[in-house]
Amino acid sequence: MRILAIRGKNLASLANEFEVLLEEGVLQQVGLFAITGPTGAGKSTILDALCLALYDQMPRLPEGHGVSIGHKDEDESVRVKSHDVSSILRRGTATAYAEVDFTGQDKHSYRARWEISRARAKVDGRLQAQKISLQNLLTREYIGQGKKEIQQAIVARIGLNFDQFRRSVLLAQGDFAAFLKAKKDERSSLLEKITGTDIYSELSIAAFERAKQEKKQLDRILEKMADKVPLEREARAELEQEKLLLTGQLAIIQQSLVDKQKIIAWYIQLTTLKNEQQITQEKVQQSQGMWDSNAAERELLKQVEQAQPLRTLLLHEQSVANECLDADTRLQEYQSTLNAAADKVSRINKQLEAHHQAYNLAQQQHAEAQPLLIAARKLDTQIDDSHSRLQGLAKETVTQQEKWQTAKTSLEALSSQKDQLEHSLQQITLWQEQHSHILPLANQWGRWETEIQEYRNTSLWIKSCSSTFNWKQL
Repeated sequence: MRILAIRGKNLASLANEFEVLLEEGVLQQVGLFAITGPTGAGKSTILDALCLALYDQMPRLPEGHGVSIGHKDEDESVRVKSHDVSSILRRGTATAYAEVDFTGQDKHSYRARWEISRARAKVDGRLQAQKISLQNLLTREYIGQGKKEIQQAIVARIGLNFDQFRRSVLLAQGDFAAFLKAKKDERSSLLEKITGTDIYSELSIAAFERAKQEKKQLDRILEKMADKVPLEREARAELEQEKLLLTGQLAIIQQSLVDKQKIIAWYIQLTTLKNEQQITQEKVQQSQGMWDSNAAERELLKQVEQAQPLRTLLLHEQSVANECLDADTRLQEYQSTLNAAADKVSRINKQLEAHHQAYNLAQQQHAEAQPLLIAARKLDTQIDDSHSRLQGLAKETVTQQEKWQTAKTSLEALSSQKDQLEHSLQQITLWQEQHSHILPLANQWGRWETEIQEYRNTSLWIKSCSSTFNWKQL
């Protein structure tokens, strides 16, 4: 353990803040130094601050109940007892603290702090309980929660409790003065008291008393031995012979005892086996009763075992029945689908018949428009042959153009109908491809193919006629 720094504020005669750095400046270079000054300058207060920060105690406080310190007209709650560490608070101040930086046994640096204050930080406030803390200077982590736990942590890191610390590290001023002024004969007892070695004197006295008692006990034993006279050789031989005889008899008795113990163990085992036999017989009887009572269950089990080979057939039959039900369900679904398809084919046949009628009507209209086309050709020939007749035939040409316009409108209508028919035919073809599995339509495919081919030829002829009209117009 090594002290690194001592700090404080408002402690006894030391007003404001002070700091003593032992690892910096001049004090770092010297090995031994003295704290000097007039009485009341605060020399001992620095050591008090050291003890307060580490142990919350001061070695120079009087023992006992103590007396109240303060003016007679002050409130009793403001006063402090002479033996209370709070008495170190400087008069006229509301807060004070003592702080010590040190290196512990684990080679880590710590900061122990002790502080006290009055209520509401007022000089006339009631004194509050002092607070202590321990902080690791490297990690800045506070150690311990309560006052007792923190004090134990400090003692563990220093390796000394307060009594050991003030006797081995810090010698109180009063004890040192008494040691210097004591007589030669008294210095030994004072030194033992200061250093705590008086226990060794007590141990020495206790060891002397124990040795004295052991010496008396030894003397009594020696006196008893003096009264015991050894036997003659013949008497000792007789006793030895008797001892051998008794030893042989004892061996025979012990062997007989072992044999009898074996017999007893055999009888005990026999009794145990008989008991176990009786218990087993009772269990056999119970089992037989249960066997007899379960005859019906055994018969049922026998029947189940006989029927077990048929279980596979039964399961197969159930599976086949389920498959038949599924097949009937699917057959009904297919029948419904087939009926719906037949209805749809009927509707398509009706639509196709309507389309054929429209196609026939278009052919008829085309045939009716044929004379107009012939008349137009004749008019073109007359225009080419004689220009002089153009004026006379102007009205007739206009009339023919109006008829041609009418025919053109009819042709456009027929073309639109043709496109619709082709679109309908494509839908019908797509539907037939999607429903190729329908047998009635497949059987009639030849007839539909012939009619569609005729429709396509007609469409080509209409396109040819349209081309002719366009050429004439040009």
